[in-house]
Amino acid sequence: MKKNILSSLLIFFFLLMLLPLLFDLFALNIAENTNIIIENNRNFENVIKANTPVEIEVIDQRWGKTSINAPEVLFAFWNIFSNLNSYPQENISDEDLISGKVYFFDGSEKYFSLSNRFKLGDYYYGSREEEIEVKKLYNLIKNHLNTKNNLIEMLGQAAAVYLYPRNQFFDLNSSNITKLEEASIDNLIELIYQSEKIEYDNQFNKFILEKGYNPVYHLALTFTNKSASEDLIIISILSDKYFALTDMSQINRNITYFKGNIFSLVNQLFIQAK
Repeated sequence: MKKNILSSLLIFFFLLMLLPLLFDLFALNIAENTNIIIENNRNFENVIKANTPVEIEVIDQRWGKTSINAPEVLFAFWNIFSNLNSYPQENISDEDLISGKVYFFDGSEKYFSLSNRFKLGDYYYGSREEEIEVKKLYNLIKNHLNTKNNLIEMLGQAAAVYLYPRNQFFDLNSSNITKLEEASIDNLIELIYQSEKIEYDNQFNKFILEKGYNPVYHLALTFTNKSASEDLIIISILSDKYFALTDMSQINRNITYFKGNIFSLVNQLFIQAK
């Protein structure tokens, strides 16, 4: 019953949004104050279902997979997408590339790629003038990849995890940098598992306004022997309540915030290493 209600709400919202597109699709020239008669209800319903997403499967080479099926997120996604212009051919950058599938209400599915442009099926969307809207689309999808579960996976895959204090650059030759032992990484994973990703939190917003972005410690996850700075994932400990995540391999380096106490463990490890 609940699933049927959600499906009905999705169709209702997308119907409101798709009406202008449907008019263009069928080349309808509608004058103001004129009655509109839809002769084939079934065809109209099929068009709606074929343009109503019910799930987005996201695949990222670095961050793995995730699925998006929350109605409000799907509606936000399609609301941005429906305002982008389409092009039969266009270039799409390989940098920060996200791919996956969009599943529709009628059972159909289409592959997508998203970077500086958005490709769905055979068409590209978003011109240079629409880069801000494409960026909104990208951030919406990327936000659902940077989860605590995926972060835990990254900790398990990391070649090494290093701890260093504020105002210290990542330099393996520095005496202020400590490599975490496997047991310490396991303890860190357990604490992150207990944390929560911050979507909207009044107390956190107040904290940032008052304290600013001033990390106490950093944890650097490396994935190659070279430990290049642009390949790092950085966990920044802001306080005993909050920490932040930044993927340095991304050109668009968005910060993801979490609520959880990893400060106590990290502070103890730093003191022991001195």
